[in-house]
Amino acid sequence: MAHDVVIVGGGHNALVAAFYLAKAGRRPLVLERQSRVGGGAITSEIHPGFHCPGLSHELLLEQQIVGDMDLSRRVEFLPSPALACAPQPDGPALVLFDDVARSAEALRAHSARDAEAYPQFRETIDRIASILGSTFDSPPPDIDRPTAADLWSLLKTGRRFRSLGKRDGYRLLRWIPMPVADLVTEFFESRLLSSALAGPGVSGTMLGPRSAGSSLVMLLREASRQRAGGRCL
Repeated sequence: MAHDVVIVGGGHNALVAAFYLAKAGRRPLVLERQSRVGGGAITSEIHPGFHCPGLSHELLLEQQIVGDMDLSRRVEFLPSPALACAPQPDGPALVLFDDVARSAEALRAHSARDAEAYPQFRETIDRIASILGSTFDSPPPDIDRPTAADLWSLLKTGRRFRSLGKRDGYRLLRWIPMPVADLVTEFFESRLLSSALAGPGVSGTMLGPRSAGSSLVMLLREASRQRAGGRCL
């Protein structure tokens, strides 16, 4: 069979791309030098009896992709109630959970002020991330020759942005270029908590927590988490 698309590397992103290319009528060829495909999704035994993805702590797959590929019958999803764990040399580790109230209660051992602020932070981040996530399905418009569909998509994006209201709309515009270290310290006093929350802003990038734009990376990752519906491999 002649192939008209070559994909180098058989990680989970490459496999998803190959699936949709094949569905669109193309003939993709996936090249992988390892004996197994899956990339960061490959489960490895990193300690006797302890198995986990060896190259990534979290793989977010959008619910639409899960449905299109019928992955629920082919892949075992392992949900975890804990979102992050930040150990420290002295004192208890800081654990954040999928349940906001449980996270706030756990934070009281580290900072009563941060425990009170966390629910508001989570609500604000979720609301803003949902606006960013709503743009994921829209291809970038043609700047020179925008079509009617491009203009309609921009109009819908503008309406979603206005739905944030003045306060959160201002936050989104201010946070996009901001270092994630500055964003989290606007809410919290604990350096341990701030570090745990800033992590997604630099994960998989060449950025540091004080790099411009790292807040946007964190918000985009939160948007991806929403669209994944909390599904983790």
